[in-house]
Amino acid sequence: MDLGWIWTENLRPFLEVLAVLTEYQFDESDWHAFTAAVDGTDSERGPWFDYPFGSATVAVAREPGAGEMLSVRVENIGDEWHDRLRWTSDIMRNWRLTK
Repeated sequence: MDLGWIWTENLRPFLEVLAVLTEYQFDESDWHAFTAAVDGTDSERGPWFDYPFGSATVAVAREPGAGEMLSVRVENIGDEWHDRLRWTSDIMRNWRLTK
């Protein structure tokens, strides 16, 4: 499921929401994996960073020429979660979230 792009600074909130939806225990080691791998990605030419997230797989890649944007895909997620994921990605694209 291609979710389009989100603000790079919203990656962690996106992953935390996805963890709730998929009942995945997201922790600091997961976050470190994303922060270490995302810099070498490219949404147009590849590679993407794929990461197992419970039964789902999350893929992220930088948008060329726009370091503040990441493209996001989620695979192997139940159909019942598609609308919620689209809504979540819309929030991550239209708002800059802080804690």
